[in-house]
Amino acid sequence: MTWRALAELRPSLEATKGLLLPFSLRRWLALGVIAFFVSGASGANPNLSMTGGGPSEESPAVDSAPIDGLATLSDAEIVLALLVVGLAVAIGLALLLVGAIMEFVFVRVATERDVRIRGYVGENVSRGASLFLFRLGIVFVLLALFVAPVLAAFVLSPVFVVLAVLLVPAFLLAGVGLWLVLRFTADFIVPVMVVEDLGVLAGWRAFWPALVDDWKQYGVYAVARLLLGIGAGVLAGLGFVAVGLALLVPFGLVGAVVYLVFGVLVGGTWLAIASLVVLAALYALAVLVSGVTCVQVPIQTYLRYYSLFVLGSVTPRFDMVEAVRSEVGDPAGDRSPTDGR
Repeated sequence: MTWRALAELRPSLEATKGLLLPFSLRRWLALGVIAFFVSGASGANPNLSMTGGGPSEESPAVDSAPIDGLATLSDAEIVLALLVVGLAVAIGLALLLVGAIMEFVFVRVATERDVRIRGYVGENVSRGASLFLFRLGIVFVLLALFVAPVLAAFVLSPVFVVLAVLLVPAFLLAGVGLWLVLRFTADFIVPVMVVEDLGVLAGWRAFWPALVDDWKQYGVYAVARLLLGIGAGVLAGLGFVAVGLALLVPFGLVGAVVYLVFGVLVGGTWLAIASLVVLAALYALAVLVSGVTCVQVPIQTYLRYYSLFVLGSVTPRFDMVEAVRSEVGDPAGDRSPTDGR
């Protein structure tokens, strides 16, 4: 029995090279826009910190000042804070929606071998909205499964702490299940939705019989995809570090010149600081654009082809890369009716 998840590793690499080479800056930049959203590079990672400790007997006025400050917030300041939070949430949801649409754009780019964004976005807005709502529902499920019990454990009673510890295996199992749902939705349901012109739930209903029939093949894929994801994360991290170090040299030289001119010769300290802040922002933007384009584009393109090749070889009904498969000489499409069963 041939394991398709292993057989499609090399053909997926050949298909990736066929799309990315010969090098074209326009093509790589367009793929960089797609990879930016698909890879989750736009996701926020808020860092919430909590400090403990009661008021000190030596300096009670200092410790109580923040509380007094919060109590004296004006209505305008509260409204402004709510507006800032609402704007951040709106931006986050907009980025998630664009990321969902880009999943379908990426599939069309990979299968058509035509790297463009505008036309593909217009025809996939409704599918992207369906995927966005599905992912939002998963987020709420995660909150219900993990956050709510933890809060109950620390707020209600120590008994809930013991109960939460006892339920750790169940939490882990639920986490694995949700990861599989999200992973298979992005890798398999998205192309199924394109092939069958369905919403995300209808796409799952269409894919479910194939998943049940070839559960061994898709199980091996899940393990291989997990390992590939870990390797891709490590490689992307190293790549971004390399890009950052490479760009640090020219930006560092420019920064030294700026400080010498404005800070030393002209004597404008604040002007020098402002210029360095702007330069630091440009450096961060350059690292992001260069890193996504040079590092994430080949990684995400390979992973996208890999899922499409496995899906098409295991379940030919949903094969979207038949033409690409013939280009790279992949014989895995000629599957035996009993493979993986």
